[in-house]
Amino acid sequence: MRAGQLPERVRFEQRGLDRNGDRLGDWVADPAFETAAGFTWLRGGETAINARLQGVQPVVVRVRISQLLATVTTAFRVVDLATGDVFAIRSRILDRRARVLDFACDTGGTDG
Repeated sequence: MRAGQLPERVRFEQRGLDRNGDRLGDWVADPAFETAAGFTWLRGGETAINARLQGVQPVVVRVRISQLLATVTTAFRVVDLATGDVFAIRSRILDRRARVLDFACDTGGTDG
């Protein structure tokens, strides 16, 4: 992957621990989870159109593979650092050959 193909900056956040040790607390912003990313907004197709009718925009967030990002699951969320937009992670797709990790996400799908 060449420089410039990931022009955005994002942060991956997860819920903090509550008093019982469960991940039900507030969202935690960890600077270690900030990285370069690229967005691919899904426009066509029945699924994308149906999602937009429900007020949700599907997007694929692409990042370079790293050991830290290998721990990211669907329990995390993605925050666009430039706009503050929040994306709920629906699934992750690993491409070892291209050394990238794609996260299928939705806008408007997470609570504040």
